[in-house]
Amino acid sequence: MAWYDDYLEAWSSHDGQRITSFMTPDVTYTDVALGETHSGRTDVAAWIDTMVDEFSTDYAMESVFGFSSDSVYAIEWVLKGTNDGGKVFPATGKPFAIHGVSVGELDNGLIRRNTDYWSLGEFLMQVGLMQAPQAAPAGA
Repeated sequence: MAWYDDYLEAWSSHDGQRITSFMTPDVTYTDVALGETHSGRTDVAAWIDTMVDEFSTDYAMESVFGFSSDSVYAIEWVLKGTNDGGKVFPATGKPFAIHGVSVGELDNGLIRRNTDYWSLGEFLMQVGLMQAPQAAPAGA
């Protein structure tokens, strides 16, 4: 089992302190889809701790594929849960499964810089807050 499997398992615990124990004290964490960047373990942990109330009470991370060297990593994951938080997006009670990737830099085995890439549109369509695009008519 790789370190990033333990890291994703920590995310499923919803415990900001446990998750940030995988990070350097001066970590920079960016979520591209949400347009947010957090700096330092305290700031990152506080943001993570809001996710249960603001996003989903039962979210869990599953590893799809990962790669790690001494200095860099990439983790493909699926974030599953129920849209029941209701502060960032209206709660619909519908399930979601968001596909995403985390890439970053390591410093002595800890995450120094992380960037998450996932589709906000995928989430919004799954939970009923956005219509799926219509296919163009044949011959158009």
